[in-house]
Amino acid sequence: MAYNEDIKVEAIRLRTVELLGLQALADKLCISKGIASKWLTDYPLSLEILAIKKKSRVPKKYPEYTSVAKETPSFTLSNPNHIGTLGELKVMFIAAAKGYTISTPKGHAQRYDFILDIENKLFRVQVKTVQSDGITVFLKSSSKTKKGLKYTNYTSKDIDCLVVYDITTDRCAWINASELGETGLSMTTFRYVPTHKNNKNIRLFSDYEWK
Repeated sequence: MAYNEDIKVEAIRLRTVELLGLQALADKLCISKGIASKWLTDYPLSLEILAIKKKSRVPKKYPEYTSVAKETPSFTLSNPNHIGTLGELKVMFIAAAKGYTISTPKGHAQRYDFILDIENKLFRVQVKTVQSDGITVFLKSSSKTKKGLKYTNYTSKDIDCLVVYDITTDRCAWINASELGETGLSMTTFRYVPTHKNNKNIRLFSDYEWK
């Protein structure tokens, strides 16, 4: 049975953002567990998340999996609008502290959240709020339409930068839209610590951090 590509994108979002297990994810999307497993091969749950699910600690034989998160946030936001608002306010706070002028558009026709005036240069900013495991940040650099599970990627035609706010670590990263390419990217991954093999293709959060 062939599945719509948008369902696969939603499966990746449920795994990386909501941290769902294979069975829960398969049940929610009405797909087989085997299909879900095939799609999520490159998106395994971290050892810390698995340890939390099992109510146990991360094994000491994996010292490279050291989280930068001091503690799990003491609050839970289930409303996506509240989560997005939290990120936008955080980014606005940093921008205001830097002395930048902030302008917000009227209505919801634009794909950016607000405009920053930085030294007389305007930047269309789209904010994405995530909650990482303190090791890896999964950023879904696309938006969902009102009908169905249709996603469209952000490109330099829509925005000038993506700013991601991680609730877990209370840190932000600035990604220029030029890095998204002409067609955009549906998913971008960052790490707080290098991989065991120090893969050069992995993006380190510290290289993009904005504070």
